[in-house]
Amino acid sequence: MSKRLCKLNRHDIAEQLSDIQRIVSAPKYLCSTCARASQDKDLLCKPMALQAVNPEASLAMQTQSGLPAQTEIPLGAQAEQSETLLSKSQLKQAKKQAKQQKKYFKKLNKTVNKQQKLLRKQRKLEAQFNKTNMSLNQLTISSVPSVNPQAMH
Repeated sequence: MSKRLCKLNRHDIAEQLSDIQRIVSAPKYLCSTCARASQDKDLLCKPMALQAVNPEASLAMQTQSGLPAQTEIPLGAQAEQSETLLSKSQLKQAKKQAKQQKKYFKKLNKTVNKQQKLLRKQRKLEAQFNKTNMSLNQLTISSVPSVNPQAMH
C-alpha cells in the first residue's frame, strides 16, 4: 500500500479492502491526528505507539505523569448514554425514511395528476371524434342517392 490510510478515498478503500483489513487487524500504532490504527507506522500521518491495554499500568503511568486518574462512568449512565445514542440513530433513520416517503408521495401525486390530465384530454378527443364521425355519417346518408333495386335490372 503506497498511500497513508488518511489519504485514501472510498474508491481506493474498495479496491484495497483486503490489504486494509490485514493492516488494521492487530494495530501497533495509532494516528494522533485522525485516530486511525495500523500495524505499520508509515501508513499513518502522526503515528504513536499503542501500549498493551493494562489498567494498572495506565493508572501508574497517569500518576507518574501528574495527570488525574480517569473516573469510571457508572454502568447506568453508560446504558442511558447508549439508549440516547440508539434513539438518536433511530430518530435519524426515521427522519430519513419520512423524507424518502414524502419524496415518493410527491412523485406519486405528480403521476396521478398527469394521468388525470391525460384522461381528460382523451375524453375530449373521443367526444370530438364522435361529433366528427356523426356529422360524417349524416353527410354520407344525405349525399347518397336512393337507389331503386328494380331500376338496376
